[in-house]
Amino acid sequence: MDRYGIKQPVGWALIVCSVFIMIGTLRNKYGGGPPLQQLVPYFGIPFVVVYLIVQSGLCCWFRTKIGFVCMAGALVVGLIGGCIGELVWSERTTPQVNPAVERALREQGVETSRYGWSSKYDWTRHKLICGVCLSGMALGFGFVREKL
Repeated sequence: MDRYGIKQPVGWALIVCSVFIMIGTLRNKYGGGPPLQQLVPYFGIPFVVVYLIVQSGLCCWFRTKIGFVCMAGALVVGLIGGCIGELVWSERTTPQVNPAVERALREQGVETSRYGWSSKYDWTRHKLICGVCLSGMALGFGFVREKL
């Protein structure tokens, strides 16, 4: 099988991986923390760098110059979407819990971030994951539709 024969399976893999990471590790709109909170440490800033390198490598391997443009454009749109998500979330939520109360709840075994109370949600990671996952989905759809 040549490199162009595996373009569609690679595209589907990018799409599935990106959707899984977005749904599983980003804060949902109904006030809770990430559904798969135990995976959040694994999908941080180092993952973003590795995933972008993998996407760039795929563009080089499939010899598609327009793939880089598509990847960069989707990355910027995803970063903007993450910024909008932060603005909407901070506008809708109630004021942050006092850090002393949050610490006392954690000492009693109450996971405050599960209920959306945590003041320690990493919005930088949120924005970068939004950008890189949207980039992966755009690249994946381009590979599946054979437009790239």
